[in-house]
Amino acid sequence: MGLLEERVIIKTYQTYLNKGFTLIELLVVITIISISAGTFYLLFQTPTQNVPLSNKVKTYMELSVYTGNSYYFNNSGIFISGDTFDTLIDDHDIRGIDYVISNDDEKLKVYSDTKFLNISPSYEISIKEIILNDGTRIIL
Repeated sequence: MGLLEERVIIKTYQTYLNKGFTLIELLVVITIISISAGTFYLLFQTPTQNVPLSNKVKTYMELSVYTGNSYYFNNSGIFISGDTFDTLIDDHDIRGIDYVISNDDEKLKVYSDTKFLNISPSYEISIKEIILNDGTRIIL
């Protein structure tokens, strides 16, 4: 009878020691969680789109015709002109513009908060050319 009791006690100790996870199992689970977390981070990260300025101007010209709204561009972004206040609708960074050429062939220097491009309904824009800091010319 004593031998049977010792076997039961030994069995109890053996099952008590086998209750946890091994180090390899824990490492595999942590690896799977980190890979899936990294994948979800990349999937749900919003991509930044660098749309050329000339395409943005054309888009807002068409939008102005359809909506009847007036828009203007400055270095902070693109705004919709309102009666009492203006609303930022696109915070696209438009820095790097040095000069603009108006419709009267006047060369105007662009400062930090200068409205350098006004778009009115019926495809009317206030400038015809943009000159960037590196000398690149964008003809509208």
